[in-house]
Amino acid sequence: MIKSDFKKSYLARTLFSWPILSLLSSFLLVLSFPIPGISIIAWIALVPFFIVITRENLSRVIFSTIIVNFTFNFFYLIWLKEYKQPLSFPLSLVAELIYLMPQVIFSWVIYHITPRYLKTLMLASVWIFFDYLKTIGFLAFPWGIIGYTQYRNTLLIQTSSIFGVWGIDLIIVLFNSSLAMFIIKIRDEGTDFSNWKSSETLNLVISILLIILSVVYGLFVLKDDRYSGEKSIKLSLIQPNFDPWSPNLNKSLEKEVSLTMKSLKYNPDMIIWSESSVPFPFDYYLAKKNVYALKIDSFIKRMKRPFIIGSLSFQGIYKKGRFRGKFYNVAYYYEPGKGYDYYRKVHLVPFGEWFPYKKLFPFAARILEKAGAGDFSPGTSFKVFKYEDLAFNVLICFEDVFGNLARKFVQNGSRLMINITNDAWSGSEKAEVQHFSISVFRAIENRVPLVRVANGGVTVYLDPYGRIVERLPLFKSDYLVCNVKYKPTVSMKSLTFYTKHGDFLPFSMIALVIFVLLVELFIKIVDIILNRNNM
Repeated sequence: MIKSDFKKSYLARTLFSWPILSLLSSFLLVLSFPIPGISIIAWIALVPFFIVITRENLSRVIFSTIIVNFTFNFFYLIWLKEYKQPLSFPLSLVAELIYLMPQVIFSWVIYHITPRYLKTLMLASVWIFFDYLKTIGFLAFPWGIIGYTQYRNTLLIQTSSIFGVWGIDLIIVLFNSSLAMFIIKIRDEGTDFSNWKSSETLNLVISILLIILSVVYGLFVLKDDRYSGEKSIKLSLIQPNFDPWSPNLNKSLEKEVSLTMKSLKYNPDMIIWSESSVPFPFDYYLAKKNVYALKIDSFIKRMKRPFIIGSLSFQGIYKKGRFRGKFYNVAYYYEPGKGYDYYRKVHLVPFGEWFPYKKLFPFAARILEKAGAGDFSPGTSFKVFKYEDLAFNVLICFEDVFGNLARKFVQNGSRLMINITNDAWSGSEKAEVQHFSISVFRAIENRVPLVRVANGGVTVYLDPYGRIVERLPLFKSDYLVCNVKYKPTVSMKSLTFYTKHGDFLPFSMIALVIFVLLVELFIKIVDIILNRNNM
């Protein structure tokens, strides 16, 4: 009997050891995100990691963070190895560690210096703020934010119109941290629930109530359905599924033209091609009367309907076999009888499309140039186009993963977001669906329909509630003609809370943390003064 108890105790200690818990969290996180995207697992995926953060010393927590980062992101971001720059995948793992390490260390510090009843909230608050930091700056890469695992949970995520994705992120992290604290309490004190009024129990109950409230809000919003548009526009979305870097340019363009011609039998109001659908500096080549540019220009004008293409723009000169000037990643909008207008991509892919510190680090710029990296300049205008009574904008590539960027177009009057992207280079269903899962929140946050036109997928029409109305299968040359409902005009008063106020929640969370720390510091100073006076 003693031997049996020893084995059970040893087994329990082993399973509760920090390396095992770290690996467990890593694989639970992998299962939570697309693909496979078992979203319900996200509600317990961080529990083992939070147990480590709250129970172990800092050195073990740091080693645990390294394990979680490299194990999780190896499987989560494996598709990056297909990018044209071979260092993209290993560097992404290092970059993710740079994000995660301070997030965990600050969480550990805050947990150990705040009162027991506030530990769960403080830990979640710090976590959310550091998740937000992944969305800003040159290295912004919002992959791995656990709130995005719920993109198919339509009822739950409707609160994004108020809080953005951060509201969902917060309740998931809060539930995970509350459950971790509750498990620790049971492990340390046993299963005697006579003291059920403990802070751990209360925090768990509060987190469950927040989940219920979010679902109830979703039921109310979806039943009301007041954001569905009363007018519609018929869009032809062209998914050619070709490699834009292929030297066989003529074949690629012929595929797009052929799919476009087939879609005409449905008489679409507007035709949209994906990012890099015309993979050369269109405006410059057109001015130089390049045969391919003239062919595309002539074809678009013959359609006699609005047309959007993804291409490049060049301002400068071609001298001694080199382009000298500025390149832009651009969406061109043709309006019948009016020529074309354009939108220049504002948020460029770091290292892949630009490196802003090339003068400061010329050696790094040379390495990137040899690896085939682009040298683009960012746009500066949040352009909104008009077609009759419809105002719309174009988001290029991964611009749809930045909530604060997307909402600026809606503030400028856009009532339809169109995302043109080229993810076909990855050849990965995981990469395609991960990108799409993030973009779902942009529709809900701003309560406008969102249309994605992708080279290989996901080509889809989402309503203002983030629901899929129509979509194409992945990695198939095809077209989709869909009737997109929209509201032609909207007042500033009817914009969503998130559209008007943006990412206020992460800042509120960190402000709360600072306030609590200041109060704690004040209390300790007062205690010290009183103790001295009593001596």
